[in-house]
Amino acid sequence: MLRAAVFSLLVVAVTCMPKQNDPECLKCKKVAEAGGKLYTSDALLNEALDFFLDTVCDDIPAEYNFTTCREEVTEAWPAIGKGLYDGEEGWFEPSEFCEDLADKQCNFKDDTPAGEIKCSYCEDSLNTAQQYFGWPKVIGDVVYSFQFLGFCSQFHLGEQDCQKKMAWTLPRVMVEMGKLPNAAEKNAQICKDYVKCVA
Repeated sequence: MLRAAVFSLLVVAVTCMPKQNDPECLKCKKVAEAGGKLYTSDALLNEALDFFLDTVCDDIPAEYNFTTCREEVTEAWPAIGKGLYDGEEGWFEPSEFCEDLADKQCNFKDDTPAGEIKCSYCEDSLNTAQQYFGWPKVIGDVVYSFQFLGFCSQFHLGEQDCQKKMAWTLPRVMVEMGKLPNAAEKNAQICKDYVKCVA
């Protein structure tokens, strides 16, 4: 009887042990964290604004009468950029960034060190993510999220006004972010500095 009870306890203990995370999950999470840090940094967001502001505002049709485009985009961009590329709920949230690993049932709350990560893996992952910033299928979901899932209600512009201007500007911004100059070099640098990748 005692032996059976001990055996049952052992079975329960083994069953309740956390599933070991696949090393690929840990690597991808680390790279996602790097992307979030880079693309929400003040330095990159300011550089991006300088790059896309005139192109975006000049492209908005005159009949929309959005004469304050530059001022409003400049004011809103830091919050939009940080929300868009955040590593907690945005583009670089690990379960989104690493969605191709879904079959591995990754535990992204696992803080186990990732181990050795090749620079080529890190750079390729971030370069691919950046190139998808302007992907049409993604843009629609992102714009909807900013319009209707809480972002616009935070501004004093009035929710409907914000939603309208978000539709005019954000798709254009995202297309330009996909063309961000020197993105590959910046991705390579964050891989070295944060991920500590190896050649």
